[in-house]
Amino acid sequence: MKITFIRHAESIANAEKILAVDSVELTIDGIKQAKKVAQRLKDDGFDIVLSSPIRRAFDTAKIITEVIKAPIVTEELLAEKTYGSLSGKLLEEVNKEKDTMPQLRDYKYGYDYRYWGGESGLDIKERILKFVEKVKSEHKGKKVLAVSHGGIIRMMHIVFKKREYREAFPIPNVSIHEFEL
Repeated sequence: MKITFIRHAESIANAEKILAVDSVELTIDGIKQAKKVAQRLKDDGFDIVLSSPIRRAFDTAKIITEVIKAPIVTEELLAEKTYGSLSGKLLEEVNKEKDTMPQLRDYKYGYDYRYWGGESGLDIKERILKFVEKVKSEHKGKKVLAVSHGGIIRMMHIVFKKREYREAFPIPNVSIHEFEL
């Protein structure tokens, strides 16, 4: 079974370089990006769109489903990684703080660190494995599009394409990623 992932379109937080704020709108450019990718996907025959419930992803999915005419279902397992107290900070501040902790340079996501009260790499890995099993059982034989976030898609690359963290980065807005499950 194959599944296609798309990272959400540009949000206000993306444009302002702020980390993982849940309830932000898409920018005008983000709306244009979502419309453009929808046109690109309109003839691909998706049966269902599974979307993160986080606004920037769900709004992207709504724009796409208006064009591709597939039902949209929210899926909690596709939500962005929680970053705890780092959420809402400027990326510049976050990077400075992370640079003080060498254990966070474990680019294989083998760590189980939950500094700042967020999710660890292993938490994300377990979550995407649950998602994949759910898709296999509930959507067998269907063409599935998932609208999610960079961290989730990056972990899909690490797990299913055996890519190193550094190889799987960056994950641009509205980029398309296919995985054989």
